[in-house]
Amino acid sequence: MIEQFEQLIAKEKKKELIAFLKELSNADKKKLTPTIKKLNRHYSEFKSNALGQYRAVGSENQLRMLLIAAFVCANKEEWSRLASPWMINPELINEIIDWYCPTWFSDYINDLVKQDFLPNDINYAFLIDFEKRGYLQPSPELIARMLPPVIFEQKKGSRGWVYNPENLLVHSQTLKEHIWYLFDYETNLHYSDRWLFFEKDIKKDEVGWINLLVQYQKEGKIDRKRLLQSALLASNKNFNKVLSGWFCDLFVALQPTPEEMLVLEKELFSLLSASHSKPVNTALQCIKKIVAFKNFDAVGFIDNTPQLLTSDIKNIVVTTIGILEKLAKKNTALQLPICQALLQTFIHNNDELQLRAAKIITTYPKLLDEAFGDALQPYDTSLMASAKKLLAPLYATHITDDDLLEDTTEQAAEPLQEIPVLQSIDDFIFLTSQAFDNNEPWHMDTLPAAILQWWHALQGNTINKLEPALQRALKITRGGMGSGQGDLDHMMAIFFIDVCILLCRKHPNDATNLIALFKKFDTQQGNQTTSWLAIANNAVYMTNWDNHYHDPFYMPHKQLLLTTLEKIIQNETLPLLSTPTHQPCWIMPEVLVQRLGQYQKTNTIPFNLDMQIAVSRCALVDTKNAISLAEKELSGEYKNMLLFLFGHTTQPQAPFVNTAAWMCCSLALKEKKQYDAFAQFAYYKKPFECYTGNYSWNALVEEYNNKVYDYSTQQMVTKKAKQKILKIHIDKKASAESFGLKKFFNSLLQKQKEEQALLYDFFDIKAQWLSIGADIPRLLLLSPNNPAPFLAEIINRCLKYPSFFSEEDKKAVTACLHTLHQTQDNFGDMVYLFLGMCMMASDKTVVNIAGEIWIKAVSSRQLDNATLGAIIGKIQSIEFAPLKRLTDLISNNLFKISNYHNTQLALLIENILVALPNTPMLNLKKLLELYAELIAQQGVVVSNEELRVKLRDWGKSASLSKLVSIIGQK
Repeated sequence: MIEQFEQLIAKEKKKELIAFLKELSNADKKKLTPTIKKLNRHYSEFKSNALGQYRAVGSENQLRMLLIAAFVCANKEEWSRLASPWMINPELINEIIDWYCPTWFSDYINDLVKQDFLPNDINYAFLIDFEKRGYLQPSPELIARMLPPVIFEQKKGSRGWVYNPENLLVHSQTLKEHIWYLFDYETNLHYSDRWLFFEKDIKKDEVGWINLLVQYQKEGKIDRKRLLQSALLASNKNFNKVLSGWFCDLFVALQPTPEEMLVLEKELFSLLSASHSKPVNTALQCIKKIVAFKNFDAVGFIDNTPQLLTSDIKNIVVTTIGILEKLAKKNTALQLPICQALLQTFIHNNDELQLRAAKIITTYPKLLDEAFGDALQPYDTSLMASAKKLLAPLYATHITDDDLLEDTTEQAAEPLQEIPVLQSIDDFIFLTSQAFDNNEPWHMDTLPAAILQWWHALQGNTINKLEPALQRALKITRGGMGSGQGDLDHMMAIFFIDVCILLCRKHPNDATNLIALFKKFDTQQGNQTTSWLAIANNAVYMTNWDNHYHDPFYMPHKQLLLTTLEKIIQNETLPLLSTPTHQPCWIMPEVLVQRLGQYQKTNTIPFNLDMQIAVSRCALVDTKNAISLAEKELSGEYKNMLLFLFGHTTQPQAPFVNTAAWMCCSLALKEKKQYDAFAQFAYYKKPFECYTGNYSWNALVEEYNNKVYDYSTQQMVTKKAKQKILKIHIDKKASAESFGLKKFFNSLLQKQKEEQALLYDFFDIKAQWLSIGADIPRLLLLSPNNPAPFLAEIINRCLKYPSFFSEEDKKAVTACLHTLHQTQDNFGDMVYLFLGMCMMASDKTVVNIAGEIWIKAVSSRQLDNATLGAIIGKIQSIEFAPLKRLTDLISNNLFKISNYHNTQLALLIENILVALPNTPMLNLKKLLELYAELIAQQGVVVSNEELRVKLRDWGKSASLSKLVSIIGQK
């Protein structure tokens, strides 16, 4: 039987195959199924032919015959693995279905609704046909998914489409039953004609489902009352946002009368709790039209107002207040409940909303007793000045502004948290098990340091305890990295593999498990075996490590790991200078003195980059004890260098042998400036901005060529377009003339050189596509006292447009923000630019983290809001990003944190306003409202003459004249 089947397939005898299949028993079918699977794999395999073309081994006819055999012999699970739903078509099924229909066929077809895209050949006509023939019982959900394309047909011989609504009249059950499934299940009804190119005589706004349903209910083909009710209910069935809005559009297009809306009052009220804003707004607009009717359920509406008045959507709150105002005028019995309901409006930091609610409340003073005043008190801290003034008589006790906000005293900096010290070999083993997972940024530094510390203890049974960590490292080299890992984790894996190879060579009898594990990861290519252990003595894989784009910013970490391996090979016990002592990357100054003292006592020269990173990571908070210790323990250049770093001396003192370390010391200080003593350093031949990151920049609108698809000519065309862009002018040309990375790479692992590659030379981003979000914290933490040079690169790559170009750009910026939130206490111009851009970013997470950094920096008096405001204003002078992003951040996150925060916020906004153009831009009104409220609370007047000039110009706008007048009076 099996041989006969194989011959039929090989000779492509289709008629004989069908006759063969008809004669099979159930047992025969089960026995034949493995052969069908085997042949399917063989004939489906793609191979290169004599012309170099890749083709399937089997012909189209052979593959079709195997599908027929599988349909007859396989069960549902086996068929699902053998065939794609896209292989099913009426022509194929009709060859078999009349003489054999598998028991699973109907269930299989119905299960297709779980897929995002359905096969073209399985359509509504297919369902109806096979249902009538008794082979299929289509589910309501499947019918709903198949129905939207029914009214559109592609014209034969053309790419154009035609509109055929008559297709709905072919089968009686379509309008009687099936069409209502569209209101019960999520479909692409709203997008059914989106990508269709209609013939020229068809106007797209005159076709489609909404027009059709409106027409059919007018003609009596569809029940109007049911259609209205179903449209309302469907808009609140947890469908996607666009589909929910589509049903709202359908309801509006049906033009319901007030009487019909009253009948549907319960459904309208149910929409008030919808998860999307459009159904809520649609319901409110209908309620506005029926609120004056005698039989309107006013109490039911008031019961729904808490979720409406606390909505983040302003027009929902405005409409709700308007309806409540009408109800209050109409029904005296509801006035007090309405006033009580309106209290919830005061959670919004919006002067317009609060003032409107306050005016309604104060319209009915005789109804408001002491209990109402008590109910008002919880909103004290959120009340705006104008509303507070109106409501003042209602307060049970007198409350001043000073009582409303937190204490304004300067917050002390949080103490640095110490990185756990490894107390035992078990602690070391535990560290190796998690060091590649990027759980903490300091693991990248503590693992090499720990290996140096415990190297001589790694012997006997202890060595084999490293097996789980080694296995993890080996898997990473085969692509086994998670979403939270980056190239630095791959680098760490290679480093650990090198360490384990050195252990295997040093203790071969003790490292049997590691040796066996290495052999499991040998790779075979033809007759050649590649083994990890087949590497020359004292050679390491780390030497040749690189990432795809050869990014230079990975080289400092690579050098630190190579330094560690060199120390192991040379049996050197001195610690790395750059290992952090406190989270996330800081080195206590006393520890740095002690480590450098060990090198000096043994007359050992530190590895150059190790020393640069060490001084760059030094926590320059309280250096008094470290200064005394340095004067006692150190001498010569090391002493002079650290006394300069710790602020004991204001000018560097020769000798200058470690020129790169001296440069890093000067750049770790709060004030980044050039020193005459360094005039002969090769580094000064480059623009100093390369080290401070304070490059010139500007925001501009530029013209570019944009390729778009022209539907009329059906081809790509080039058109002129404009885009807003932020450009940082990074110039590092001089680096090639004086020194550079090439010189450093040529002297890798060698000690002091006359001219040394500088840490900051590596902070270049050259990759075409950026994917370093997981690595950024560890990169920034190489120089936490001076992150600006690398931040400039990030801004130039990830924040140059009003919206993020890619998800990876967003991840990179988010990682930078998290790192700055942990470390930043030294704001420079580039950090201000980065923070300002993030406060206007297109991603809410980025905006919110930037807001947290602002709050923290203001609390510790580290932020110059005049500078930040001027930078944001300069960016927004071309309306670089929607101003609403910034006003939402201020309203929701930065407003009324404390009196001091409000003072600084007013300063921030004032400097933003000064830099804006004289012509009002979109959402300027909201920014002015916030400013007006802040200065009203402080009781100050606008003294900035530049701003007063701007206000006079803006006051000429009808929409701003009243607000500008109020600000001018403050």
